[in-house]
Amino acid sequence: MTRSSNLARLLLVLLLASVMEVAVIETSSGGVVDHSTSVRATAKTPPSRASEEWKQIELSERGVVGFRWCESARTMLVTGGNTSGIRLLDVATGATQVLTTRGGQYSLGCSRDGRYVFITEEDAYGAEKLSAYDLVTREQAKLYSFTFEFFRGGAGLHNGPLSPTNAYLVAPFGVENELRLPGGHTVRRLAVGSGVNFPPELQSRFSDFVWSADGRTIVLLEEDSRSALIYEVLSQTARTVKLIDGYVAIKLRLAPDLKQLYFLATDDEQTMLYVKDLTRPETPSQIVVSGADDFELFPSGELLYSKPQYATRVKGTLQLRIRRLTGKDELIWSVPFQISKKSSFGPLSPDIASDGNAITFSYQDPEGSILHIVLVRTQHAPTSLPANKN
Repeated sequence: MTRSSNLARLLLVLLLASVMEVAVIETSSGGVVDHSTSVRATAKTPPSRASEEWKQIELSERGVVGFRWCESARTMLVTGGNTSGIRLLDVATGATQVLTTRGGQYSLGCSRDGRYVFITEEDAYGAEKLSAYDLVTREQAKLYSFTFEFFRGGAGLHNGPLSPTNAYLVAPFGVENELRLPGGHTVRRLAVGSGVNFPPELQSRFSDFVWSADGRTIVLLEEDSRSALIYEVLSQTARTVKLIDGYVAIKLRLAPDLKQLYFLATDDEQTMLYVKDLTRPETPSQIVVSGADDFELFPSGELLYSKPQYATRVKGTLQLRIRRLTGKDELIWSVPFQISKKSSFGPLSPDIASDGNAITFSYQDPEGSILHIVLVRTQHAPTSLPANKN
C-alpha cells in the first residue's frame, strides 16, 4: 500500500476517531514529552519535541473527533470526547463550556469574529443539516439541510460557510436567498452546487473552498480537482484558473494578499504542495514542498507544513515546519518514526488560531493511537494547565 493511500486512510480515521489514549497533559518548551505521566499512559509512544519558540500541550481524550480554534489562541472547540456534543475549552485554565450534548455532531469551526459556531449533524431524514450556535445569546438554529453530494460530503465547509464579514453564507441551490442566524442577524445566501439558479458560474460541485480575509472573494476547488474558480462576490464575476494536470488537488488556501493560491495535490503515490501565481495564471503552478503531507497558512502569510524526514529507508522523523516570508525554513516540532505494520503518520489537519499564536494538529503514533497536539507560542502559553474540567 502506498504512503498516500495510508494517508487517505488516516484522514478518514481522524474524522471517525474514537480511540484517544491520553488526557490533558502539559510539556515544557523544547523538552521531551514524557507520555508516561499522562492519565492514560502511552509508555511506548516515542518522545516528541517542540522548538523553544513553542510550548507543547497534549489535548487528547477518549472519543474526541477533533479540535478547532475559535477566535484566538485561548479558546478551542472540542467535538466528542468524555461528553457527547460540542464544547469550548479554555486552554489557559482547562475549563470547558458545554454548547451541545447530542452525539453525532461535528463542529466546523467559528465565524471570523468568534461569535457563531457552525455544527453539522444528520437530520431525521438521513440528510446532513447545518446549524449555527450563537455564543452571545446561547441560541442554536438550523440553517439548511444538504445531501452528501453537496461539496462532495461537505469537505469545503470545514473552512467556514460564513464569509469573514458575516454578510454571505455558502449554501446549496434551493435554500432561501436570505437566512437568519440565531440572535437575529440576517445573511445572504451564496448558492453553489448543482442547480439552475443564479449565479450560473457556480452551477457545479466543489470539494473545497476558501474565503479571502475581506470576504469579497471566494475560491472554490472545482469538481475535477484540477482547476479552481475565483468568484468576486460584489461584482458577481468569475474566472477559472487551471491548477495542475495529472495530480488531484485536495486542499486550497489563499494568501492574504490574494496573489498566490496554495494547494495540496496527490497522484496516489505522493503528495506535493504547490503554489499558483494568480497574477500570472497562464504560468504553471510551482512545487513548494515535495512530499508534504499537509499544510496551513498563518494570518501573516507564512507557511506551516508537515513532511517526513528519512534518516534511512525505514526510519526518520515526522516534522512540522514553518517557511518564513524570507524563505527560511524552521523546524518547530518533530517525533521519531519507524516504518512497520503500524506506521506513524502526520502531522495532519493543522489548524492555526486567528492571532497566529497557536497551532493544533493530529498524528498517529506507532501503536495506532491518534494524538491531538497543541503548540502555543511560549510568550502566550499558560504557566500551568490543570486537568480537563467537564
